[in-house]
Amino acid sequence: GFEPIAPDEIASPTVTTFRIREDMKNNLELRDYLLYNHNILMAVGMGIFGNNVLRAGHMGKAGTRDYLIPCLIGIEDYVRNVKKQDIPFGAGLVGMKEKGKWY
Repeated sequence: GFEPIAPDEIASPTVTTFRIREDMKNNLELRDYLLYNHNILMAVGMGIFGNNVLRAGHMGKAGTRDYLIPCLIGIEDYVRNVKKQDIPFGAGLVGMKEKGKWY
């Protein structure tokens, strides 16, 4: 899956940086898929993280369920249709709810 760089205890409340999957060539693969198929823009990594992370902002309006849910569904769509992994619809939403981060 996609693992966050920072543990929850010290994570930023406004942006999440996560590692890309091992089966991905680089971070542009998912970033471009989300942009062209779901009109969602994520930032690429910087410095030592360059090509192997993406950054998702979740401040202001971007931190509401109106933005978070489509983003998570877009990532699921990528995994399901590009990586051909059979995952249940809404799997990312279940993860949010289990961690008590339902916005």
